[in-house]
Amino acid sequence: KELQHFIQQLIYQGFPKSKMMIHSDVKLLNTLGLQNIHFRENDAQAFQLKSKYPDIHVSMSTHHLSSVIRAYEAGLDAVFFGHIFPTPSKPNLPPRSQVEIDSVLE
Repeated sequence: KELQHFIQQLIYQGFPKSKMMIHSDVKLLNTLGLQNIHFRENDAQAFQLKSKYPDIHVSMSTHHLSSVIRAYEAGLDAVFFGHIFPTPSKPNLPPRSQVEIDSVLE
């Protein structure tokens, strides 16, 4: 409810809905009439939502080439591939190598 209220205030203040993206909460997306949603890697909801509502912009975090291919084959609109740089949120996981990045871009 708190997030919903915050987003409603943004909309009321004139922030464009087209620039808002919800993270994996399909109910909130529908309640607020938004069109952009992002999911964790291989979240089945992403594939189901895109199949049922092709006009919704669906993106997904990916960390492996196989996940990028799956997202592409399912018709998702975008992937976020990473992580590219060292990050405190993943202290024991090295960033993707240039070889991995190049394989995704081919």
